[in-house]
Amino acid sequence: MKDNDEILCVTTDVVSGKEIETTLGYVVGVGNVAFGPFTATKARQATEKAFRDLGRQVIEMKADAVVGIQTTATSGSLVFFRPHTVLISGTAVQFKKK
Repeated sequence: MKDNDEILCVTTDVVSGKEIETTLGYVVGVGNVAFGPFTATKARQATEKAFRDLGRQVIEMKADAVVGIQTTATSGSLVFFRPHTVLISGTAVQFKKK
């Protein structure tokens, strides 16, 4: 079984040299971090959490890759009490076996 580090995640809809055989479905990973100013460190932490969440889903689906990756970041409205969330979404796929 693959782990998170072995799942290919790309922003494109195709992977050079690979043919998509099965589209397994849309997946979304969510990463939240603590309140306060949204710094580069917090953005990185939230992104890592979102990728781990995404990875758990695609491993369960037995996907070979996630294509069409998109990232969205949001913050709450209160300056000092705003949670920060990063969403990473894409389509889980399996490649044609050679």
